[in-house]
Amino acid sequence: MWTAVGERRGREGAVRYLGVDFGERHIGVAVCDDDERVAVAMDTVARSSDPQAIAALLAIAGRENAGGIVVGEPRRLDGTEGDAARRAQGFAAKLRHASPLQILLHDEALTSHEARSRLREAGASRRRRRSAVHAVAAQILLQDWLDRRRA
Repeated sequence: MWTAVGERRGREGAVRYLGVDFGERHIGVAVCDDDERVAVAMDTVARSSDPQAIAALLAIAGRENAGGIVVGEPRRLDGTEGDAARRAQGFAAKLRHASPLQILLHDEALTSHEARSRLREAGASRRRRRSAVHAVAAQILLQDWLDRRRA
């Protein structure tokens, strides 16, 4: 069901969100539960172009009945924007243009570093770490967004 502001509502009025760790070659994807409390790493989308990546993300959003997408905005440690943040902002703008879903930006400084660390601590093989790092980074950014939103 769609609300007037373009959010798809699920059970008990909750909106499921996707977290997106945008990268030039790979895009990590995570999803939250219906209660908007827990983010779970899902998948990594290979990115060959923005239209291809947007189509893949919107297909995932449809399968997950998502009403919004939180795109990671990699700001510098001092909070300023760099090239990577501007690229993420441009991608988010293209997503907004292509979809009625709510598209949000959230600072994701050091999520990839944190994801690599978590995967190493979990004993994941080098190959597994390489394939999962983007999805885990998306999980970290989405969980941070959910936690800050609740606080």
